Amino acid sequence: MEAPFWPDNEKTPPAFIQPEVKITQQPENKKPDLQDKVASYPFKSKTQMRKIQTALKNAGFYKGKIDGKTGPQTKSAIKAFQKSKKLKPDGLVGKKTWVELSKYLKN
Repeated sequence: MEAPFWPDNEKTPPAFIQPEVKITQQPENKKPDLQDKVASYPFKSKTQMRKIQTALKNAGFYKGKIDGKTGPQTKSAIKAFQKSKKLKPDGLVGKKTWVELSKYLKN
């Protein structure tokens, strides 16, 4: 990355200079997998996915291993949970689904 430019008469860079961010796109033929979709809101790590699996298990919808991976068993459990709560059964953990799921996490 190149050093940012600022006028010679200033000894320090302006506070608004931010590092360069590269934006990449997925190939057109690759659709995001479930992990990408679920991870998009608000869960981005295996730890957070474990919370989803734990809540699903506590609610009686998931019988698999709590491993932080979004496989077919987790997706199926999310959909079944959503149906039971009269939410759109899309297999994605959005705001409404998370509000309901979080009730099944022990504090």
